[in-house]
Formats: sequence, structure tokens, C-alpha cells
Amino acid sequence: MIRKIFHLCVLIVSLCQSISVVHAVSFEEDISLSTNQAEILTKFRQRVLPMLPKKYMEENIYLIRWLRARNFNMDRAEEMLRQHLKWRSDNQLDQIDDEEWQDFETDYPLNKKGLDKNGRPLVQILFGEWDLRKAAVTGRTDRLIRWIYKYFEDATKLVRKYQADGKNVTQFTLIMDADGFSTISHACPLCMRVYFAISNIYEEHYPGSVDKIHIVNTPEPFRVIVRLLWPLLSQNTRQAINMMGTNRREWQSQLTKNVKTDQLLPSFGGTLYQ
Repeated sequence: MIRKIFHLCVLIVSLCQSISVVHAVSFEEDISLSTNQAEILTKFRQRVLPMLPKKYMEENIYLIRWLRARNFNMDRAEEMLRQHLKWRSDNQLDQIDDEEWQDFETDYPLNKKGLDKNGRPLVQILFGEWDLRKAAVTGRTDRLIRWIYKYFEDATKLVRKYQADGKNVTQFTLIMDADGFSTISHACPLCMRVYFAISNIYEEHYPGSVDKIHIVNTPEPFRVIVRLLWPLLSQNTRQAINMMGTNRREWQSQLTKNVKTDQLLPSFGGTLYQ
């Protein structure tokens, strides 16, 4: 019994040391485990370690994601992780940064320079400027979906970078501006494939990676789309979504509770530039 308790303590200490001292609430939630969960993590790590191709995947903080996504059912978590590794290989995710993305950087921009008040990487998207229908009619929907792969890859790489620098972060924060949303450019039948792809990509391959999803200037058609996606989203993802209306004073007040103005783009009332 003493040996068992000792190994449990070593596991919890190593988990904390893999990032740094804990302060942020979501960080604490990510690394806080019950005795039973810690034992499951130990067994899970032993089972999956031989199949992990990257060093960062061996970290406890990475492995917990898959267990949490499957309610600490080891068999289901292992299958989810295996499917993810196959997906990464099939889609050549490790080479995605080597591809030419200049046209998508122009047509479908996003900003990854800021941080929220808890030090999480901040991804800001002026979604109303994204023309999903244009991608469909020009035969670039698959490429746009791959661009979204890259967005998730970049955001999670930033999280790991800050972890390596000793920061207490395990997630990133997403802010979207739906101003300019139109049923023609964003809610056409051909556009819907993108929304379902985003939901699937996140839930199956980057579970629990986002702390909050703030959406401002949200029109009713966009809310309808979110309601259509609702059954595909986990409870944690649903709780992370914060849709706000078109009253700038109200949504800006909410945003600045979580993000300093010098970390926000001008579209969100800040002073950060591309």
C-alpha cells in the first residue's frame, strides 16, 4: 500500500512539473486527478507509449486529453488516440507548414499574436470576412478545411511553446467576429460542410484544447447553425461557447474581462495589429 501511494504521489508531482506551478482555474482542472483517474493515466500511458511518434505526446498533460474525452475509459481513449494518429499520418499533418498558404492567409485570415489575461494563446478571427461560398464555388473547400487543420495545429503548438517556457497554460482562447455574416456567403448549402468539418476536427482530434470561444456580433442565422451543430459537440465545448449580440459596448465589456485591450485586434476594440 505504501509503495502504491508513493507511485501515485510521483505521478502527480511529475504531472505538475511538466508545466509549472498551477494558478489558473482551467489549468488546475486539466491536471487535477482523483486517485482512480491517476491510476488509469499510469496504465494508459504504459499501453499507448510504444505507438506515440512524438515526444510531446508522451507528456501526461497530453494523454489526459484523450482520457477526459472518453470519460477515463481506457479502451475508448486508446481507440480515439489511435484514430487520431492515423488521421495525422493520412493527412501529413507534420508537413502542413511546408505548404503554400499565402492565398488563404489573405482570404481567410486569423491572428495568433495575443494572450488572454491567464496567459493563454489568443486566436482572433474576423469570420464575417471569410467567404465560405467562394471557397466552394472555386473548388477550394477541401483546402479550406485543411487550412482549419493548420489553425488547430498552430494554436496547439503555441500552447506547447508556452508550456516549454514554464507558463501555466493547457488551452487557447478563441474570439470570432461574425460581423458581415450573410446567408449567401456563410450559410449556403455548400458552406455547411465546413461547419460540420470544424466540429468533427475539434471533437475528434483536438478535444478540450479551447478554454473559451467568444463570438461577437452574432446574427440569428449563425445561431441557427450553432444549434444544428449542438448535438455533435461535447458538453465541455458547449459550455465554452459564449455568443454575444451586436451591442458593441456590451460585448466589449465582456471581452475585456478576459483579455486586455492591448491584446485585442481593433475590430474587437483593442490596439493589437496584424
